[in-house]
Parts: sequence; structure tokens; C-alpha cells
Amino acid sequence: MAIKVLIDYIKRGPFNDIDTPDSATDYLIPSLQASDIPDAVIWESAPPLDRSSKLQGRLTHHGYNVMSFPGIDYFQGAPDRHSFDVIVTNPPFSLKEKWVARTMEFNKPWALLLPIAALGVRRNDLNVHLSECQILLPPRRIDFTGKKAPWMYCAWFTWGFDLPYGNLIPVDDQGHALEGLGVIRGGFDAAVELFVEHKSVLTQTKAMI
Repeated sequence: MAIKVLIDYIKRGPFNDIDTPDSATDYLIPSLQASDIPDAVIWESAPPLDRSSKLQGRLTHHGYNVMSFPGIDYFQGAPDRHSFDVIVTNPPFSLKEKWVARTMEFNKPWALLLPIAALGVRRNDLNVHLSECQILLPPRRIDFTGKKAPWMYCAWFTWGFDLPYGNLIPVDDQGHALEGLGVIRGGFDAAVELFVEHKSVLTQTKAMI
């Protein structure tokens, strides 16, 4: 089933307009609460154009003040930078390089839900930006489609949160850091290994099509 989902993905193209499951948002909440910005105004910078943002709704459910502007060109426009404290979104995966670069321009804390394979993108600027992140590693792959066969492992890449952990932070179902299982400290290079299997499966699957 997972291979079929992967083949469908390759034929269809990247996930650029998918909702963020509540469980995925919940992985982030304890880190938002533990950061230096617990009462932050959040800018959800990639809301859907044709429906309400599940990510915004879940963050609001947890008590956060969330702003969004459907239809805004993220690379050209933005709200007043003093009107928000942190950027949180699930950006279009095919634009992850540009999205990270643009997000860094605001010099505000941020959390982006990205494929772990972003660590293997051979772009110097992207690698520099992501090497400064603390990455929340969910306990399982996120099922974006609801088909119960997720093949892409995604994680919350956070910047500016200054969490009291290391670079790679495994979290449980509630998003709490699993220090008892060994938070990986100073291990950005080790994170690259997480996408090797993904890359191998992708290469094999393309050969099957």
C-alpha cells in the first residue's frame, strides 16, 4: 500500500495544498509553550485559498492568537512585522527552499512542517538555515491524506525557539520531548541519515513506473 501511495505521489506531483492534521499540530504545542514566546501572536503564512486552515483552527483551539491572509503572495507581501511574533505553517513542499529563505528574512522565530528529506537538499543556503534549527521528530509518519499509508516522514523544523534540548528532539504523541530516550544533542549530521532510506525507496519506485 505504501508503495502505491508513493507511486501516486510521483505521478501527481508534490503535496502543495494539503491540510495539516490536528495530530501534527499537537506535536508542536509543548515546544511553543516551552519557548520564550509562549503567548505569541502566530502568523499562519500558508493558509489554503478555498477553505479554512486546519492548522490555524488547531492553534486557536490551544488558545493562540493566529492571523492569516489567504491569497497573499508570501514572497512579495507580509503583514507589519510588529503585528506577529512567530511564523508557523505547513508550506508547499515544492517551495521549501524559497519558503525557508523568505521566512529567515523576517528574523522572527518560526516553525515549518517539512519533509525530513529537506536536510538532503544540496543547496548551501538551505543547509545553513536548517543546520541552525531544532527539529521535532514525531513518533510516526504524518498521515496527511487519511489513507493510512503515509510514506513521507515529516518533522517540525523550528528556529529561534531556544528550547532546552539539542538539535534533534524526538517527541511523543503529545509532543513532549523524550529526554528519557535520549535527545540527540548537536547531531545535525546524524539527521541526514534519516532520509537515506526514503531516498532509496523513492529511487527504486521511480524505476518501477
